[in-house]
Amino acid sequence: MLIKCDYCGEKYYIRPSHFKRKNHHFCSRTCYGNWERGENNPAWKNNYIACEFCGEEFKPKSSDTRYCSRKCMGAADHERNSCDVSCQYCSKEFSSINARDSKYCSIECKDLQHSINMKGDGNPNYLGVTKKGYSSSFNKELKHQIKTRDNFVCVLCGLPDEDNFCGNGYGLSIHHIDYDKANNELSNLVSLCNICHAKTNYNRESWKKVLSQK
Repeated sequence: MLIKCDYCGEKYYIRPSHFKRKNHHFCSRTCYGNWERGENNPAWKNNYIACEFCGEEFKPKSSDTRYCSRKCMGAADHERNSCDVSCQYCSKEFSSINARDSKYCSIECKDLQHSINMKGDGNPNYLGVTKKGYSSSFNKELKHQIKTRDNFVCVLCGLPDEDNFCGNGYGLSIHHIDYDKANNELSNLVSLCNICHAKTNYNRESWKKVLSQK
């Protein structure tokens, strides 16, 4: 017998005995699968709700579920608790949940402000003497005299003068023990290799004592 598919409406032939077996008939498995969705599926339950943030319908896992995903839940929480804050570097306004701790609109602004704060007396290692610069007496002759006194080796690790690479050539650096570049007393100068010289930029009070003994 000739009948219509209940999904696509296309006519097709079926045996009368098969027609009596079911209430709905389909010309193919594809049409049957497409039809048996949503309310037509015997396992379907009408308990889908709309996400309170994006509006997309979803099936909640519990009765108190309000959002379709963690992403929507986090975005809704941010929107609910955030307030406008002015960036302390560029003055651009941005929204933040924790207005007390959020001071910058981006990592770039935070890094730029940090660079400014670490200059001059904002740096914890700043002693206020670097602006004086080196005096004219801090010359090659004086440096050679200090290296000769120290046997042309680093007083901390013993690296020879000819084996120390300073970036623009080989040779030991002459370090001011009290970090005052204007104080060129022989007792205030000491020979250091590049690595040991870099170490003395931190814990300066401790290094003053160590190098003074050397």
